Amino acid sequence: MSAEILTQAVRHHEAGQLEKAEALYREVLSGDPNQPDALHLLGVLAHQKGDHAAAVTLLRQAIAQDASAPIFHLHLGYALDASGHSPEAIGHYETALKLEPGLTPARHQLADTLLALGRSAEAGPHYEALLKHEPKNAEFLAKLGAIESDSGRMKEACAHFEAALRQLPDNALVHIGLVHALAHIEPEAYETHHTALMEEAFGFPDVAHQVLARPAAALVKRKTAIDWKAEEVDPEGLSELLSDGLLLALLRKTTNADGELELFLMRLRRHFFLAHEIATAQLPFLSALAEQGFNNEYVFWVSEEEEARLVELKAEIESGFAEGANPDEAFCEKLLLFALYAPLHTLGLAEKLNGVSLDAWPSHLQPIAQRTLFDWFEEQAIKDTLPSLTEIKDATSRAVQSQYEENPYPRWLSIDQPPPSTLADEMAQVAPHASLPGFLAEPSPEVLIAGSGTGKHAILRALSYGDAKITAVDLSKSSLAYASRMAKTFGIENIAFHQGDILDLDCLDRQFPVIECGGVLHHMKEPEKGWTVLTRLLRPGGFMLIGLYGEAARKDIVEARKRIAELGLQSTPKDIRDFRKAMLSGEYEDFSGLMVFHDFFALSGCRDLIFHVQEHRYTIPEIGKMIDDQSLEFLGFRFYEDALGIANLYRKEYPADPDMTDLASWERFEEAHPQVFTEMLGYLFWCRKPMEG
Repeated sequence: MSAEILTQAVRHHEAGQLEKAEALYREVLSGDPNQPDALHLLGVLAHQKGDHAAAVTLLRQAIAQDASAPIFHLHLGYALDASGHSPEAIGHYETALKLEPGLTPARHQLADTLLALGRSAEAGPHYEALLKHEPKNAEFLAKLGAIESDSGRMKEACAHFEAALRQLPDNALVHIGLVHALAHIEPEAYETHHTALMEEAFGFPDVAHQVLARPAAALVKRKTAIDWKAEEVDPEGLSELLSDGLLLALLRKTTNADGELELFLMRLRRHFFLAHEIATAQLPFLSALAEQGFNNEYVFWVSEEEEARLVELKAEIESGFAEGANPDEAFCEKLLLFALYAPLHTLGLAEKLNGVSLDAWPSHLQPIAQRTLFDWFEEQAIKDTLPSLTEIKDATSRAVQSQYEENPYPRWLSIDQPPPSTLADEMAQVAPHASLPGFLAEPSPEVLIAGSGTGKHAILRALSYGDAKITAVDLSKSSLAYASRMAKTFGIENIAFHQGDILDLDCLDRQFPVIECGGVLHHMKEPEKGWTVLTRLLRPGGFMLIGLYGEAARKDIVEARKRIAELGLQSTPKDIRDFRKAMLSGEYEDFSGLMVFHDFFALSGCRDLIFHVQEHRYTIPEIGKMIDDQSLEFLGFRFYEDALGIANLYRKEYPADPDMTDLASWERFEEAHPQVFTEMLGYLFWCRKPMEG
């Protein structure tokens, strides 16, 4: 009789009639409380209904009656995973596989759980085994690619991501993984397939292309057998290079970060600018070179001869256009040459040009008109609508504001766009062993980005914290206008941008579950005061991300700043260009290490890097004292590059600190491995405010 009832219950269960199925399972158990199948299926049903604790209890009872059923262990693993007991779940997945080695769902879930727990070295063999049965499974290919990427096996990662791409050509995570792998591969020789794959990656709409700048430059230089250091360039012999798809993509979509290529492009620009005529075939290259100028904020060095000709050209342009007319070919050629050195909005007739519709421009000038003219006018309109939370009264704040009004930072063009997560899920990654406050899962939790600059970080957070409402504050309206326009470009609607000074943000009169302030406090006269304001604004139990310059990480930059001061250089475009030109030409070899930073290759970036009006630097003990003074709990450092490798090395050297939160150990670790914090020029770390009571 119980067998018939159980069969009927299963039919209801499979039909989605959970209430009827549950009643029949319980009827079976009322007659036989230890019936393993009924216990198992009632546990599965409880898991489906979201009652994971009840599911765990029932499935344990089922296994107590029959420990040889692999499916019992698999489903207990599911319930344990869902209830936050993933380490225990692993043991049951492994038991299920011992009992039935071909149980694919168990291997799949085991691999995913190991990967989620950061045990990628253990997960890898399971994905390899899964791929033997499903060699074209894009999920397995991508996850194995991610594991190989984390382990530094970039060529293998690239191969797996490419295979996943052929199955999922529009998948953002596959795009991001492939680009990350490509960014860390430098082929010893030119490879046609590798180049084609990189060109394809430049076409992905949901990745940050900037990381491809250096490897793309290396491929371009390997492909073309020319003298890259020649003082004089002859475009007649460069037709293949000037039409190279990878070079054009690099120029349009990144800020070049290769010094040798910059010097070559600088000489090539000079040749075209001073030449008497331009061939039609050269227009696409010159258009891309003009876009590169905009990308790097015209950081290339300019000779006196070019400066004199630029003044003449500007006068010719401003006297040669009638309002209401469409630009003719000769006029457009002059505009293109001007755009190699400056944005079109700096022309005296910019207002007139802004009235010309985009489709009236020749195709090679359309992106230049859009980016250096129309976008600028849009940003000026945005500036007039930005709300101000506070006056900028502090003298240091005003000086920093002035720098970023002149040079909004950073100039960014694209970002990684993974599928959105939630604030609670993201904070679970920040503090995986802590119990999270319930307010993180409330509808539209609030996040404060204090010092948002041009919006790159704020927009990244708006994408990842998909359920959050973000308030982004900065001193500079020019930066905020760029941020607002870019947010619109990416379809971001959960950010509100405001002008204001962190020192006076108590005016917000509310507390935030999460506050992020990276690369900002160290530009204040008294960073501790700004941090104290932010701590008051942080909700008890909330999380705070802080980024501060490191004394050791910025050692070379400190020396460069001293030399700049000795030379009497100011933070003007001309002085920045002159100093950079000298460095690129080998004049200051002591500072050549600065050229590893992408910031060196853009005007605002270089000014921020070595010409900044105000900065403080810290050691780990000083940071520890500041955290204590704020009565916060240190949760750990974060790294952009090789995070897994750094974590593995740290845990190997300091096994007594598995949570990696002992700052004294980190101080010793930095002394032994000073390069660890150099990539970020300091420290990026999470803290937490204690709960009240």
